[in-house]
Amino acid sequence: MLQGLVMCAKCGDRMTVRYHLHGTRRVPDYVCQRGGIAHAEPICQLIVGGELDAAVGKLLVQAVTPLTLGVALAVQKELEKRCDPAAVVNGCPEARFSGF
Repeated sequence: MLQGLVMCAKCGDRMTVRYHLHGTRRVPDYVCQRGGIAHAEPICQLIVGGELDAAVGKLLVQAVTPLTLGVALAVQKELEKRCDPAAVVNGCPEARFSGF
C-alpha cells in the first residue's frame, strides 16, 4: 500500500517493499536497503508492514468521506479545465502554479 512513500527514520532514504507469505496471505515488509545495495552494508532497518498497512487503511477509510471525495473530484475537474489536453497527459505542470 505504501510502496515508494515510506521514508527511513534513521537515515532518511526511501524504503523499498518486499513481500513474504504469512499462511496464504502476502504480507509486506518495508526495508531500508539502499546502503546494502550500493555499498554491501547491512540493511538500515526493516518494518513489518502488515499492521502498518492496516492502520493506514483505517485512516484512509476515515478520511475519505463523501465530502472530501467530492472536494477532491471538484479540484481535479477544475485543474483539467485549466489544462490543454496535451498538458493533462504530462501532469499539467502549469496547473501547479495557477493559484491552487
